[in-house]
Order: sequence, then structure tokens, then C-alpha cells
Amino acid sequence: MSNKENKSKLFKCLGERLAKYGYNKKPKGHIFHRYNNNGWEGVHLSTINHKDDFQVAMSVLIRFDNVEDMINSCDDFISEKMKKKTVSLGVELGNLSVGEYKLWEIASGDQVEPVVNSMMSLYEQVGELYLKKYSSIVSANEILSSDDSNAWMHSPVHFMRAMRSIAIEKILGFENIEEEINRRRFELMRRKDPGLSRFDKFIMEMI
Repeated sequence: MSNKENKSKLFKCLGERLAKYGYNKKPKGHIFHRYNNNGWEGVHLSTINHKDDFQVAMSVLIRFDNVEDMINSCDDFISEKMKKKTVSLGVELGNLSVGEYKLWEIASGDQVEPVVNSMMSLYEQVGELYLKKYSSIVSANEILSSDDSNAWMHSPVHFMRAMRSIAIEKILGFENIEEEINRRRFELMRRKDPGLSRFDKFIMEMI
């Protein structure tokens, strides 16, 4: 079987297994979606093609519609179509479980089922627990409000992580939001972050 055929088989088999957790069987792009009242959760597959095989990694994603809508209303850099696809936080499951990127390799059709079994085992061990915890906007802000290296794994772009945290705190009605804005701005300035102007634009327009 070709790489294309093996990928198709992989997505079909994985979709059938994820369906019992409430996901749509068919992905949009490379994401299997599970919708909820706040937005959606997703399982994302990244593939790396080689001549005779391909490798695949798996991540879990969370989108809070109200957070993303607030941020994207100030963003002139992406299309309206892309604004509907932005993600609030997420993590690659190898990094989440053992601290390093996890790749599965498929060179033939008979490798698909064992790979799917392994992927589902990792999802069940850490992925579903992650989604259950951080699908709470309060818990998600524990990560997004942080600037330490652990937070980078879940939201690597510093100014976007800062904006999402401030958006959550605005939604939740935090009393000390001005202190948080100043703290995050100081950290972005310290890093000489190229996104500082976009952070300031967001604050000026939305807060």
C-alpha cells in the first residue's frame, strides 16, 4: 500500500476508536473534533512523509470560543476562515507523557492497527485526562497565566499566551486584571517579544 493509502487507513481506524469518546469519526483537516458548549476539543495528527514510509505524532487541542472570538476580533493578520480554527491551548502527547516528541512509523498496511492501538493507549493514559482537566477555563488559565518553560509546551507563542490569559481573566471578571496586564507586558518587554505591539493593541481595544 502507498503512504496515501496507509494514511487513509490510519485516519479511518483512529476515527472509529475515538468515536467512543465523543469525537466525530471523520477529521476536518487533520483534527478529530469533539464539540461542547464552550467550543471544542480535538485530537490532531501531524505527519512526516518519507519515500517508503511516514511518521505520525498526536496532539490534543482545546478551543474556547469566547476567548478566541475576543482575541481574533483584534487580529488583522489572519482571515475570517482561519479565525474559526484558532486554538486556545494544546500539547503533543509525547512531550506531555515523557517529555519528548513521540513519533510512530508506518511503512505498510499491517502496521496501522498496532500503531492505532499504541496511539489510543497513550491518549487514554494522558490525553483524555488532559482534556478533562483543562477544558475548564479556570484550569486552562493556570497554564496560560504562567511564563515558565512548562507553559511553553501548551502555548508556545508568548504574546498569544498572554493575550489569552488576559481574555480569560476579563471573561471571569478578575478584580486585579490591571496588575496582570502590567505583569504580562513587563515579561513581553523583558523578552523583547515581537508581539508586544499586538498585545498592546488587544489591551487597548478590548480591556
